[in-house]
Amino acid sequence: MKATFAGTLFCCVFLLTSTFTGGQAAEDEQCSDPKAVYRSCGTACRATCQNRQTANCAAVCVPGCFCKPNYIYDEESKKCVTIRNCPRH
Repeated sequence: MKATFAGTLFCCVFLLTSTFTGGQAAEDEQCSDPKAVYRSCGTACRATCQNRQTANCAAVCVPGCFCKPNYIYDEESKKCVTIRNCPRH
């Protein structure tokens, strides 16, 4: 029996998602920051207070906690903050 491309792709995505989420469903994931939301497929190159440039980023899907709209990740505090609350350097 021949495997289809769609079937193979589904298998790989399922295995990657299970690996990154510990086998749990994405909906069960919790983020410690209330300004963040869990996504099973988010960007690998998120903008941060310290690095807002994401133009040269490969389109790779990664699971994890991502800041809600109007927030940006601060690498120092490890929390989502508004841009105006980013630390100044």
